[in-house]
Amino acid sequence: MTKYKITLSDKSYTIEIKGHAMSGPYGSDIVCAGISMAVAITSNLIDKLGFGCNIMKLVHEEGKFVIQTDLKNETVVKIMDNLVDHLDEMSKQYPKNIQKS
Repeated sequence: MTKYKITLSDKSYTIEIKGHAMSGPYGSDIVCAGISMAVAITSNLIDKLGFGCNIMKLVHEEGKFVIQTDLKNETVVKIMDNLVDHLDEMSKQYPKNIQKS
């Protein structure tokens, strides 16, 4: 089961994702692949658009992803919101594999 947590404070926006979806065999798990692709696109987009300086913390490792940004740029906040929307939609489609904690 993959769990994700959203923390929004007056200074930062944090998305933490932990675990494995276990919707298929390792290497063929479409839910894990969808989550991994979404988080990679999010962090790469923030960096490629030149907003990398807004990233306060970034962890991307096996079974764990954390991205924390400041709230100084509206575009970065919208990109983070987009990731949350994607995770929320995946949790509706695959409730046994991913859920908000």
